[in-house]
Amino acid sequence: MSEESTIPDPLEVTRQVYAALNRRDLDAIMGFVGSGCVLDASQWGLGIHTGPKAIRELLDDWYGRLAVYGVRVVEIQDFGHGVVFVVHKGYRGTTDQSYFELEAAPVYQWVKDALARVTVYTDNETARAAAARLAAELG
Repeated sequence: MSEESTIPDPLEVTRQVYAALNRRDLDAIMGFVGSGCVLDASQWGLGIHTGPKAIRELLDDWYGRLAVYGVRVVEIQDFGHGVVFVVHKGYRGTTDQSYFELEAAPVYQWVKDALARVTVYTDNETARAAAARLAAELG
């Protein structure tokens, strides 16, 4: 039996992550994070965070300062072997009257039913190429 067959529908679980992000439901988000998960947001100047504790601290800090937050999936693609490429538009602000929108392109790597890695890219095409390479390496 291949490893891929043990991965739940990666598109569906990725959509569930976004639903939890929009609810600011840290417990639900952390339910997707594997014990050795790496969140690489270094391209955005937010560092690399390894393990549930570090990832939760980052998210708690991220949400804690915001009055307005949301994220909308613009594009989502399953590259196989648990690799999902997303383009999303997020908006955030410290007041209801002052917020900004930005676009990011994360690549999610699912192993079995948990996130193993999320790398958030600043460029969509770089992220798409990285997702294709990762899926090929895992295949």
